[in-house]
Amino acid sequence: MSSTNYYSLRKLVLMQTKQNEFSKFTNFLQTYDMIIICAPQANNTKNNIDLSDFESQGWIGNYERIVSTILSGKLNHSYFGYGQDEDVPEEILFTESGHLINSVSRLSPVEGKTNDSRVQVWKLFSPKPLSRSDLDLLFVEYDYESMQVNDWHAYPHYKDPRLNDSFFIHDNVFYLNAIEWAASAMEMSAIGAKNVALLAYNSFTKASVLKRSRLNQSVVSGTPNYEL
Repeated sequence: MSSTNYYSLRKLVLMQTKQNEFSKFTNFLQTYDMIIICAPQANNTKNNIDLSDFESQGWIGNYERIVSTILSGKLNHSYFGYGQDEDVPEEILFTESGHLINSVSRLSPVEGKTNDSRVQVWKLFSPKPLSRSDLDLLFVEYDYESMQVNDWHAYPHYKDPRLNDSFFIHDNVFYLNAIEWAASAMEMSAIGAKNVALLAYNSFTKASVLKRSRLNQSVVSGTPNYEL
């Protein structure tokens, strides 16, 4: 998807521009009574939805870039300030910025702990991809071919004063991920979903009551009501 825009007409119209096998770009228009956005939107996330047709100020802030690296190897205990391998804990967290990584933790097999000390699989979180020279500092030895990397925008970049987003974007347009600016977790997303569901339900029922009221007034007065 190269671009996505929402427009407010009598019904909400979703316009998507997609690339297909027949032509480079094709526009698709579909109408909706209600739209709920369930994907993080920020200044630095991809495929942001354009809010320029609304009164909204647009998306706020940035999301934090996190690179997850998983590989098997032997940590360089001296780099982390330990005298021997046995002193290295299962997890090391860095609270200050400026380090190569944010954290490193040892992973265990899904069936439980292994007694084989030679099997060491580590998960590292870092603000940018780790180069071979970075890995040479962090590990005494490692299996580069087995390495798995996931580069993503994980959660909002929190700062003071704290940014606040809104579930409500426009009439019948709601944004579930607004709650992540309070805290980012699966549990928070569930709370956000409940809030948006209640807002959507209240909006829908109020619109239905208003529509029935207009219809009743039209019947009583004998004047046709075309706005249905």
